[in-house]
Amino acid sequence: MQAASFSIVHILTGFDVNPTSSSALFGIDLHFALIPGIIMLIGTLIFWKFYKLTPDKVKDHQERVIELKI
Repeated sequence: MQAASFSIVHILTGFDVNPTSSSALFGIDLHFALIPGIIMLIGTLIFWKFYKLTPDKVKDHQERVIELKI
């Protein structure tokens, strides 16, 4: 996924071996902030939707960890 996003963004923003254009620099900035932020948000939403933590579940997990001596 990372390689695909690098390729797509660099092609769309005109990245070259010597990135001096403002659009190429913007593409690099996307890789440092916007793209990772979006992926982190998607992961958080998936985790929040499918992994329901209730006090009972937490207690069960803690007991299981103690039982397994982890």
